[in-house]
Amino acid sequence: MGRKSNKQIEFERKVAAGDLNAQCELGLLHIDGEGVRKDVIKGLALLADAAEKGHADSQNYLGVMHSDGKVVERDTAKAFALYMKAAEQGHLWGQHNVASFYLHGEHAERDVTKALSLFGLSAAQGCYAAQRTLGILYMDGRYVEKDIPKALSLLLQASAQDDQAAMDKAGEIYDEAIQQGDDPQEALQFFATAAEKGNARAHFSLGRIYQEGKIVGQDYSKAAEHYKAAADVNTADIKEQWERKPVDLRVAEAQLRLGMLYRFGKGVEQDLGKAVELFTAAAQKPHGEAKFMAGQMYQLGLGVPQDLDRAVRFYHDADEHDHPQAGYALGDIYAEDTILQNYSKAVTLLVQADKNGVPNSRKRLKELYLDVSAKLAVSFANDFKNASEDAIANMASAAKRILIHISSKPRAPEPDA
Repeated sequence: MGRKSNKQIEFERKVAAGDLNAQCELGLLHIDGEGVRKDVIKGLALLADAAEKGHADSQNYLGVMHSDGKVVERDTAKAFALYMKAAEQGHLWGQHNVASFYLHGEHAERDVTKALSLFGLSAAQGCYAAQRTLGILYMDGRYVEKDIPKALSLLLQASAQDDQAAMDKAGEIYDEAIQQGDDPQEALQFFATAAEKGNARAHFSLGRIYQEGKIVGQDYSKAAEHYKAAADVNTADIKEQWERKPVDLRVAEAQLRLGMLYRFGKGVEQDLGKAVELFTAAAQKPHGEAKFMAGQMYQLGLGVPQDLDRAVRFYHDADEHDHPQAGYALGDIYAEDTILQNYSKAVTLLVQADKNGVPNSRKRLKELYLDVSAKLAVSFANDFKNASEDAIANMASAAKRILIHISSKPRAPEPDA
């Protein structure tokens, strides 16, 4: 048995004197093994005894342990009972946790009125999670009448306690206010403060603001700096998929925008290889534009050796994510590349691009019609000896489909060549 630390001896002296706060803290230290000998059983016993004696912190901590199931077997019914005991004593986290149970209808019939009341009591005591939750409810108009000023006030209170999720939501409100033409100074101050605290969403907003140059002087260097910070987020640390998805997309957008700056050398030294790296990373997320740009770099051989197979894969992914130009790019490859050439696929993709209003699609179809017709004419002149029956049939079918489509009324006027 190891020697007791001075810290443990001091806590045990206070516990012996009946100090329940010290008993709670000692119990947590034993569970975590911080500064004292790790002993989960002893730690839980100390917490349970303090909770039984009415110590609200101990009741809430035990509730958390029964709720998440990391230290003890998960038992949300026990968690709710312990949270309730803490809440009845006015414990801010106990109030928040009971409110969450009422809001979601866990181990108690859903009672939005009780939930809102408890969230309000907890928020008034400074619980950042309650402030954030109420702020989001007022922001979305769920269970309460939508009230953006009230939502922002609550979210700013939570943000002042460095709650990153609250900063994200407050940032959404400020972004919308800027788009609506409101005075941007308050938003700029918030974004600057939140960015100093490491908030990735604030960095992204500042990057976009400096890139666009509408409310501040355009500064590509500062834009790149903020995009780098916004892209440096490990979303694997976010447990809930519904929370992770918007962050994934924002990280991908930051990577895409930073990649564009590297591609064209704006605010940073031009580096096509770095641009490809960023586009490819962003393309791992469900982001159509990032997938398209990665495909374009591989198609043109910019920053990487040309690789049409890889370009086609990126373009297909982009097309599946409804990128308007991806189908056109694919159609062009299938029309031109001697290895991947497939007139049937090319016509299908280009016709769809034209229907979607993609510029130059109809012009490209006309060029393809002339190209296919010329090849058919050559084959005809040579008694069809220079092509297989399948190839001739494919070209003839493609020409016919193009002719039928371009004979229809164009969706929109073609731009000048």
